[in-house]
Amino acid sequence: MSGIASVSVIGGGLTGSGIAQVCAQAGLSTTLCDMTPEPTILASNTSALVIAELAVATTRADRVCGLHFFNPVPLMRLGCGHPMGPFTLLDFVGLDTVARIAEIMFEEYREARYASPPLLKRMVTAGWYGRKSGRGFYDYSAATPVVNSALG
Repeated sequence: MSGIASVSVIGGGLTGSGIAQVCAQAGLSTTLCDMTPEPTILASNTSALVIAELAVATTRADRVCGLHFFNPVPLMRLGCGHPMGPFTLLDFVGLDTVARIAEIMFEEYREARYASPPLLKRMVTAGWYGRKSGRGFYDYSAATPVVNSALG
């Protein structure tokens, strides 16, 4: 992760807090952003923000947060020992399957955190289901998958 000095993680759930912890333990200045005003502080070099504050904070600190600028694969594979990163896993499971699971969870619990994200809905509507359709977060048309350029 050479060249990376700071990281902002959006979402303080199990995955987000795990990513923030790995980053903080690696010595990176880490900001954990969540929907509630009481996100967990994981280390002295970790700060917490409510997601609504992120735009202001990123403008002040000249940081960039976004799907196409942040590659969680090294963090999850090298830092946590997972066999694949979260976007690869979503493509492997199938984005249509993930969207349907989110719908079922939202219908059952009526909590916003279970609602299918707009980007996921757009991708499924476009027929991008991941590996099984040849395109999702990654484009599988070549021998080696590459990040789907249409996302960013």
